[in-house]
Amino acid sequence: MRAYINRIRRARLETRPVKEQADIIRLLKGLTGITVPPDTYARYERRNAMPLELLLPFCRITGAHIEDILNYDPASVAADKDLHLDEERMLRGRKRRTFKKADGSSRPPSIGRAATD
Repeated sequence: MRAYINRIRRARLETRPVKEQADIIRLLKGLTGITVPPDTYARYERRNAMPLELLLPFCRITGAHIEDILNYDPASVAADKDLHLDEERMLRGRKRRTFKKADGSSRPPSIGRAATD
């Protein structure tokens, strides 16, 4: 189920230009006449399955193929995890910094102490 939900989010984020959730809601209403509240649509990208009555119009809006949304591809699971982490960082407005030392280890530099390399 999680992979399916991630494919819904990925389909929206891969549209060019990228459509916001509000854009998808407006376009779904235009195609189906169904009003989807913003919090309900957000759940479709986080934890609930999108109903089939909205899935075909969603695919039409995003250009995603229905087979790609419904079929499970084990190779895409790692990409879904990366997408989720990147999106979470964007929403928080920060990126994790990584400090690489010459030996390949990653540890933040000490504050207030001289570097000992």
